[in-house]
Amino acid sequence: MLLYQPQGAVNGWASRRLDGRRMYLVQARAEPGNAEEVQYGPTLQSTPANYMRLHGGAASPFAEMFLFYGRDITPLFETQQLDLGERYALKTKRVGMIETSWEGDLPKGFHWVSPEVLSEACGMDFVLNTDCKAGLGVSPWSPDPDAGELCPQSDLVRRSLRMGLRDDRIGFAVRGVRAVARTLDPVPLEAMQNWRMDDDGLAEVTPDQNFAVRFYRCEADAREVRSWIQPLIVGGGSGLAVLACRVRDGVLEARVRFAAETGLATGVALGPSHLVYPGEETSPPDWLREALAKPWLETRESDEGGRFLDHWSRYVLALVPEDCEPPEPGVWLNLAELKQLMLVSNLCTIQLRVMMSLFLAAP
Repeated sequence: MLLYQPQGAVNGWASRRLDGRRMYLVQARAEPGNAEEVQYGPTLQSTPANYMRLHGGAASPFAEMFLFYGRDITPLFETQQLDLGERYALKTKRVGMIETSWEGDLPKGFHWVSPEVLSEACGMDFVLNTDCKAGLGVSPWSPDPDAGELCPQSDLVRRSLRMGLRDDRIGFAVRGVRAVARTLDPVPLEAMQNWRMDDDGLAEVTPDQNFAVRFYRCEADAREVRSWIQPLIVGGGSGLAVLACRVRDGVLEARVRFAAETGLATGVALGPSHLVYPGEETSPPDWLREALAKPWLETRESDEGGRFLDHWSRYVLALVPEDCEPPEPGVWLNLAELKQLMLVSNLCTIQLRVMMSLFLAAP
């Protein structure tokens, strides 16, 4: 079973220059399914139903910055990006960042934060939501600590960002996904033999995907609508996302995998080296076991709190030997190459974009 949400959400970052540094506008978001109730998200994280006020609620703060691009707005990047391919059907999001000269008073819950604070927060559990981290993975970085931009803390990571782009690696990565148009045929609920509906929602008869859909009454003072009924996909255990890294000839490289997922609009995308969704029962491959025992960096991330409850995963950067060649189809990329591919619309999974943000905090 997949969620079908045809409305394309907008995830937007507002930034401004202050004393030679770029400041980023984040918002504290209370979501019913968040692991820690409140997490920081990007400036705008809104569906058309919210920013067009179709529910009769309040306006989404700062939506006009990303919808109309006024005279005081400079677009820094804009892409269309994939969402969870084993939870959503063909869902994509508009993700972008702008620079503004606006200096007005902030609504409750919004804060300007420095690149250093964001980089440190990328290494923490449940502080930034996955939309926030995925957006930071795509956003502009600098390998120069004095540039006043997002900059990784690690010399090893910064050195990899300075490397040149190799045409053969970029070409192999793009050819490996060979995106094609996808169609999915909806099936009526009553025709789904392994699911039953009751007053609380939907549940499996025999465990397969290992999650349920339940309905909850939610209240939050700082949201566009203060009270609503929300269906949430509920738990089923923790997941695991691993990005294998190696240092070869002094250069850090990351192993991305050609990931085929049921609900991806492109069918196949670039994903982390190993991925297990919450509820799935899959052991890590043998070539990763030793590296997982001593992770380079590990965080815990809960999936979008407006759709999921108790649905979280371990995200691990794992260092493997320089001669490691995983059997799964994929490609080794330096971080300059990986950052370049992040900007291509609908090429990288949301898990890989979150993994990219972890390099900001890697020691």
